[in-house]
Amino acid sequence: MHTRSTRSARAEIPDIAIAGAGPVGLAAALSLANAGFRVSIAAAALQQSAPNTSDTSARVYALAPDVLSWLATALQIPLEHAIAYRQMKIWEGSESGALLKFSASDYGWDYLGKIVSHSALQHALQLSVEQHPGIRLHLQDASGYQMLDAGSAIQMQFGDTAEPIRASLLLDASGTQSTLRAKAGVLSHDHDYQQHAVVAMFQANTSRLSGTADTPERPEIGETAWQCFAQQSVAALLPVGEQRYVLVFSTPSARASVMQASSAAQLLEEVNRFFGNLNCIDARSAAPRLSELLSPVSCIPLRRMLAQDYVRERLVLIGDSAHCVHPLAGQGLNLGMRDVICLTKNLSAGSPLPTLANPQRALQQYARERKSENTFAALGIEALQRGFAPSKGPLQVLRSLGLRAVQRIDPLKRLFAELAAGKVAGWP
Repeated sequence: MHTRSTRSARAEIPDIAIAGAGPVGLAAALSLANAGFRVSIAAAALQQSAPNTSDTSARVYALAPDVLSWLATALQIPLEHAIAYRQMKIWEGSESGALLKFSASDYGWDYLGKIVSHSALQHALQLSVEQHPGIRLHLQDASGYQMLDAGSAIQMQFGDTAEPIRASLLLDASGTQSTLRAKAGVLSHDHDYQQHAVVAMFQANTSRLSGTADTPERPEIGETAWQCFAQQSVAALLPVGEQRYVLVFSTPSARASVMQASSAAQLLEEVNRFFGNLNCIDARSAAPRLSELLSPVSCIPLRRMLAQDYVRERLVLIGDSAHCVHPLAGQGLNLGMRDVICLTKNLSAGSPLPTLANPQRALQQYARERKSENTFAALGIEALQRGFAPSKGPLQVLRSLGLRAVQRIDPLKRLFAELAAGKVAGWP
């Protein structure tokens, strides 16, 4: 459904060109085309087939309710097969065993968020883009850009492989290693966490899920996400349906390398030991015991990147081209989608048929809003990561007290839940 009249002649020069056809780039194309802009999007390759139910890819996203609602209503991307998680249990895996529990039902919500695979989200967005009359697809990677007509237009270039695309704006959604950002001379604040995320999919032990003589039946377990801080590491178990879980284990790089090189049996033993070593957790709060490795094990370097500028003349950075954050809070893609929401709002405000003759005021407003929130999110998540790193000492005592305080103080606990769910602006 288009929210504004769309100028659909494909031969016309586009208003907006987009470099990068990942989820953020595709969502930007749909959102802006629905707002009435002519859009061209360029990437070297697209996903070739729809995901199937036996997909064991561990590349998943935890999407917040505000982003899910926007995808369903503004872009008509409902994601029926996404897995809702309605509870989250966070504990500090030291001797204190402090536990923080969130439940959607406590606040009258349907869920805290949903887990969706990259392949499912990419396929749904790509299919809508391919069918949209206001969007043109180009199977080329952008190699650079050039300003035209004294800064009144911009041209996305493809080296010698294709004709350039002239547009009023060029959106850079090409990711953390963006060549366009580099060519524009946009500097960034970077920090290497000296950590890697070990990512894999596992099958859980079905008897542990259904209950035993020692463990009561726990029908809610498949709707719960777990996160544990211990041993200078943070590990999350995300439910993906059919008693399967994706592990995201952020840990010092040396340990991550050992884990990736381990056998399946060794990895299972280490992960189960990490989640099972809880001194204060009762049987109904314990994480599921994993029984089988289902996917290859990925090892992803972790860093923080914050671009100093989001707008350089008619080049606009969105998503991972503008910011990259620690995965601790699972907010990376949510922040990128909120970039798209904000940019569309500012570019299309106050006009029944948007024009980009002089978009600088709208772009400056976008840059102010998103740079502020993304920086706050990145540094807030980093503060959590640093605060949970020490396994002993005063910081360990303080974080245990902090978790217990949040658990006991309802208004503070609700604030944390609303921030994470995208129900209020600010640090997620």
